Amino acid sequence: MNIIANYRKAGYYSKGLDRATQLFPEILSAPQSIAKEYAATLLLNKEYEQAKSYCVKNNTLSSIQKTHFISTAQLLQFDWKGATKSILNYDSLQKTNPDNTWLQSISYKKLAEEEAKARYKKPAIAMSLSAVIPGLGKVYTKDYKDAIIGFIIVGSSAFNTYRGFSKHGINSAYGWVFGGVALGFYSGNIYGAYKAVKKHNHRLRDKIYNKVETEFIQSL
Repeated sequence: MNIIANYRKAGYYSKGLDRATQLFPEILSAPQSIAKEYAATLLLNKEYEQAKSYCVKNNTLSSIQKTHFISTAQLLQFDWKGATKSILNYDSLQKTNPDNTWLQSISYKKLAEEEAKARYKKPAIAMSLSAVIPGLGKVYTKDYKDAIIGFIIVGSSAFNTYRGFSKHGINSAYGWVFGGVALGFYSGNIYGAYKAVKKHNHRLRDKIYNKVETEFIQSL
């Protein structure tokens, strides 16, 4: 167990998994202490489906231990619906299968609630706002600096386009050049709003993911 645990603590997850199966070919029937290390290492190695399958088929982990690992996998996969159901099993399970891991449900519940309250942004809204007023999509994602820069660039390009056509008519090379520039920046501004939303939502998810992973590691 110490050998496998040391691989996990050192971050050599794949080596730890390989070593565990070498020492215990019948890994599904491995002693509980080994099974816990194996399941934990699968999760840390981001093998979430394998971890859930292992817990379901395992013969030595307690029901509450299985619930702990499965709910962790679901949280790390952002399967909030499934995780919420698993977390609800903690209280009833700990009455018949007492284990310290059930205390983790309190932290997991808070994290699930935090995700439910997270203010994710919608790409369609950001793109629509930027289409109406350049830079407004970035304001939606609170990227104020980029919003101001985008508004100034698109606005100045559009103004120069207008000035060129006003002075020299439809054949104005000046107007067509700045018109192309304005259109390019305008299109880029809309796409930039889409990317800003993706980045904003990714940051929120990463924050919650890191909290779940930290809570899980502390429970080992």
